[in-house]
Amino acid sequence: MYQSSQKIIQRTGKLRRTNIRPFLFAHSIHYRCLTKIAFFFGKEIFYLAVSMKILWKYLRPHSGLIIFALLLAGVAQLLSLIDPIIFGKIIDDFANNISDKPENELVRGVLFWLFVALGIALLARLARSFQDYVMRLAVQKFGMQIFNDGLKQTLRLSYQEFEEQR
Repeated sequence: MYQSSQKIIQRTGKLRRTNIRPFLFAHSIHYRCLTKIAFFFGKEIFYLAVSMKILWKYLRPHSGLIIFALLLAGVAQLLSLIDPIIFGKIIDDFANNISDKPENELVRGVLFWLFVALGIALLARLARSFQDYVMRLAVQKFGMQIFNDGLKQTLRLSYQEFEEQR
């Protein structure tokens, strides 16, 4: 088995190519690429892998909110893409075919599709606003969790240790 990353750094003070493997899926293309990069860049890529592991530790409890926000973003984008289709239908069916239909049917048809376009635009705006709310909620919870852990770590130190670290 592999030793923990902190023990490797404390003991050797440097990174070998094999130390990245616990953080990546073995035998994958990403693993082979990153080991070559690590050979050239040294510890930086290792610290990036450790940082990402720490970041995922804090993001994982909020993954449901993040996925929901991404879903809302997709819905808002799809609704925004429907708007030009509706205006194309208005132009093709009602603006180009004036002689085929009576005037009151043209006005009624155009107003119907304009109200449909307005409703879809409002739904897209609502989905985007709700997506912003959900994402801000996830970011707030994420930041609060990091702040609380930092505060716990700081309060755990004795005064003498705290002064030595400053």
